[in-house]
Amino acid sequence: MHAHYVSPRLIEEARRNGADYGVAVDMLADGRACLRFIDGPTLRPFFRELTDLAIRLPGMDAEGIALQIVSTWTDMQGDDLPAEQGRRWARLQNETLAEDVRAHPGRFEAMGTLPMQDVGGAIAELDHIVTRLGMRSIEIGTHAAGMELDHPELRPLWRRIAEHGVFVLLHPPFRPAALDRAGDYFLNNVVSFPLDTTFAAARLLF
Repeated sequence: MHAHYVSPRLIEEARRNGADYGVAVDMLADGRACLRFIDGPTLRPFFRELTDLAIRLPGMDAEGIALQIVSTWTDMQGDDLPAEQGRRWARLQNETLAEDVRAHPGRFEAMGTLPMQDVGGAIAELDHIVTRLGMRSIEIGTHAAGMELDHPELRPLWRRIAEHGVFVLLHPPFRPAALDRAGDYFLNNVVSFPLDTTFAAARLLF
């Protein structure tokens, strides 16, 4: 279920019309593409396994995995974009995910993403992916758009999530907690990501 995917069609759309979404695509000398937020960071280069569903099938078969639930690459979720661009970016991610998994029926399903910087837009996108795209799960950050997940502004979104009965995967964001102390020993994955998840879980419980 923890399996990220980026559609080549999304990369091409971002390359051609990135300003509409607040992003750009830079090409490296070795031919790989990098996504760059126009007012933010440049991400790691896309790699083949991230952008190709068919290449995963032999490994899935070897491991006895019948179905993989694919979600957007969390680094590029876009919670820091302006609201309008954030809504467009989430829609592009969801539409391309949904279309690509349809090419492999029964082997992949798509998990949606929401524009968390705009609660009304997030609710509208949730309605869209459930009723129009048939998604049954979403991935959101363990904190998003400067808000903790227990923030009062998010209560209408949680209510709509409950009404739809969708599964929620909480995933640490691009910049998790205590990242300034986690530069060595792969501590960003070993400590910062689980710490951020722990904060989110505790805040929701309390």
